[in-house]
Amino acid sequence: FIPYDLQGQVLESKDADWSVRQLSRDQLERLDPKDLWSPPLPFGRRLSGFDVYLGIFDKAQLADITQRVLAETPSGDESLEQDERAELEGLTCAASLRASAEGVLQLGEISVSTVPWALGTISRRGLQGLDFDAFQASLEALKRDVA
Repeated sequence: FIPYDLQGQVLESKDADWSVRQLSRDQLERLDPKDLWSPPLPFGRRLSGFDVYLGIFDKAQLADITQRVLAETPSGDESLEQDERAELEGLTCAASLRASAEGVLQLGEISVSTVPWALGTISRRGLQGLDFDAFQASLEALKRDVA
């Protein structure tokens, strides 16, 4: 499972200074909706829509969480692999949604990380629960529930 590179792909993009807004739950609750969906744009730019990233967390947390969920003492080779995973740096997210320029969510365009699903599945059913078809079924159920 390779987490999405939110840090490199979005937060450090060349237009990030004007195109990215990080908002906490408290900030969202206090923000007037018209201000949320009407950001200031540089001259010559046009708003085409929004990407909303949910469940943002540091990728470095994944190694610790994975080890806790698996609750195993890794062998020498596995320790090396986990050390390499621990070198992951930067932010990633659990899911992303697309919204139109008017702020209408495009619920058919949900992207969900496999990482939270995999960790939850391992904690409930063990490694044998990791199955692509099961992930797809969970994703389809999520899309139905959100719609």
